[in-house]
Amino acid sequence: MTTEGLPDDPELEAALLRYVQRKRALLDDYLTREEVAAELRVSVSTMQRYETERRGPPCFLLGKRTLYSRDGVKRWLQAKADEKAQAFNRGRTN
Repeated sequence: MTTEGLPDDPELEAALLRYVQRKRALLDDYLTREEVAAELRVSVSTMQRYETERRGPPCFLLGKRTLYSRDGVKRWLQAKADEKAQAFNRGRTN
């Protein structure tokens, strides 16, 4: 660690890294509606519409916040990609 004022101690650096890794936030594996919208490059209102129509990734309410699990969003994206691939392959003639 070469931060000014801290000793250059590999053991201390390793201990600090282990501490930080153990201190992951409880909600690290979840995204807000706004974060998912930004990642997917769609508007927040589109995400709200997906929720209403039950077309989007699985979500749940925590208080007043809508949350999505990262894994749930990834599975939803993979399912959408698989649907598109199947539709493409059905339209091909060999």
